[in-house]
Amino acid sequence: MPEGHDLVPDYYEGRRYDDDSATTTATVVTKCEDIENTSNSDDGVVGKEKDLADGAESDGGVHFSNLEKTETVQESEMQLWKRLVKIPSKWPYLFYLIISHGWRQDVISTQASNGAFGDGVEALHKRSKYYDIKVEHIFSLLQAFTACTMSFAHGANDISNAAGPLSTVYLVWTSNTIAKKADVPIWVLCFCAASLVIGLWLFGYRLMANLGNKLILQSPSRGFCIELGTCITTVMATRLAIPVSTTQCAIGATVAVGLCNMDLKSCNWKMVLYIYLGWIITLPCAGLISGIICGIVVNAPHWGGVYELTA
Repeated sequence: MPEGHDLVPDYYEGRRYDDDSATTTATVVTKCEDIENTSNSDDGVVGKEKDLADGAESDGGVHFSNLEKTETVQESEMQLWKRLVKIPSKWPYLFYLIISHGWRQDVISTQASNGAFGDGVEALHKRSKYYDIKVEHIFSLLQAFTACTMSFAHGANDISNAAGPLSTVYLVWTSNTIAKKADVPIWVLCFCAASLVIGLWLFGYRLMANLGNKLILQSPSRGFCIELGTCITTVMATRLAIPVSTTQCAIGATVAVGLCNMDLKSCNWKMVLYIYLGWIITLPCAGLISGIICGIVVNAPHWGGVYELTA
């Protein structure tokens, strides 16, 4: 075995609080003052961030994947974008930075940081069980298959939720008729699938940062159970024509896996409450906004009509 090489990685790295005598590794710098205070222990990180802020305009090959994702680094990246806009020769690289922003984020360190739902994450992780990393490594291989199955189930369910209304609108627009069943054009399916992929590509890291280790302590074994339970439920509901939400199934499975720690405080119930309130508020708000927009469109002046003024 080469020196310094681990055959099985520690899947709890940065979130291991089970040993009280050991210092926690979940140290996330969120303020400039903290960066200055840690300069004595690691001058290299501060030096890299300083070089990043000072030489962003001259160096077009800055890579943020090797740096700790802090608010300072994020701000420096935004500054880099603004500087590259003024240099037309750097626009291709700026385009690459924009489209690759989503997958270059370190969601693990973000999940361990404080934020809107980050309060009490350390105590939540302490109440959770840490399984053997060799067992977790086995499930990390199996999780690749459940992730593919989950992706298939997600597409079968959520793509149809968007493709159905869009194809109906297209049918009414093209034929001026209404039918109980209509064939969905291929381009509608491709458009909905591409929209799902682009949304996950660009902004999926925000969802991962909040629904990851801030909800429960995540690991490959837990992720395997969550994905398997969600995809089975979603596929069965899809075949039975039962309208379910893949996101709701995933959140329910996540909470159920968290409860397997036999401790109610091993789940972030504050986040669960916000999630369920969001689902409840979505329905009346969406209906109200749709009704207002429809009323404005129907009663708006339009061309080609004959109007008769009456006293």
